Amino acid sequence: MLLLILQIGFGVRAWRTGWRGRALIPAAIGYAVAFLLGVAAGMAGATSVANLAPLFLLIDAGVAAATAVMAFRRPRPGHPSAPAVAERHAVAAESESLAA
Repeated sequence: MLLLILQIGFGVRAWRTGWRGRALIPAAIGYAVAFLLGVAAGMAGATSVANLAPLFLLIDAGVAAATAVMAFRRPRPGHPSAPAVAERHAVAAESESLAA
């Protein structure tokens, strides 16, 4: 429970330091992996996921660490987001078609 509170706090701070929606990516990946591990264990016939608890704890700690790094570091300004690059290519293609 404590790791979840830390993840939420770090996520809020990362959002405010400029990461915006990218601050949610570590949590989304971590919880998706944990979910898939639980599903795989269930399909393998496990009636309890207690044996996977240390692995889930490692996943949670990794998510908290990644979000903490994002919370205390700003994103690099020289790296545009993918939509900005795609938009630039679309504008360039449109101007080429108008020039032809």
